[in-house]
Amino acid sequence: MFKKLISLLESKNEKKVEPTLTAEAEKTEAPFNRSHFGQQKIGIPQKEFIDSFRESVEKNLGEDAKLYVLAYYMKGMLFSHLLSQIDNGLSDEDLQVIHPDEVKFINLILIRDFMRHNRDCINPSGSDGWIDEICTPFLSALNISDERKSAFPETFDLDDLSANWAKNLAAPFNIQPFKLAMLHSSIVTGPADEGLCD
Repeated sequence: MFKKLISLLESKNEKKVEPTLTAEAEKTEAPFNRSHFGQQKIGIPQKEFIDSFRESVEKNLGEDAKLYVLAYYMKGMLFSHLLSQIDNGLSDEDLQVIHPDEVKFINLILIRDFMRHNRDCINPSGSDGWIDEICTPFLSALNISDERKSAFPETFDLDDLSANWAKNLAAPFNIQPFKLAMLHSSIVTGPADEGLCD
């Protein structure tokens, strides 16, 4: 009888052991959030570049400059077609390792070419070298090889959809070069086609 009573008392005094996380559960990582990485690796670097670029343009261009022509390219190409092509081209693994300077580089080279094709439309009273005066400091600040920086013609051939410039820019993002060339060309000719330069 006493043995049963002692056994009963001991069982009541035993502390309950709370379940703990297993080693496997502790190692479980949060699921990959592509939207978050896209913002960090693509969205933020692009915004940083565009904000600084706009500030430089507004500071250096004359009063007769048509800034809305630049906005036309940014909205149509950089903020739309380019981001879509990058999203389609990069795998989850590629997205995590893409360098921010690659994002800034493709944005800079594309908008520089747009400006060169539309220089008189954008800034009628500008000097011959006004585009390079704006773009060169941004280019110099990027951690991109000199070979790649200098691998572009003065202006892109808008009819050549297999041009080397497109291959150079498209490669880090696994974009199909002909798509990049086609989209860029269609927006570059837009201001003249739509009467924005009149």
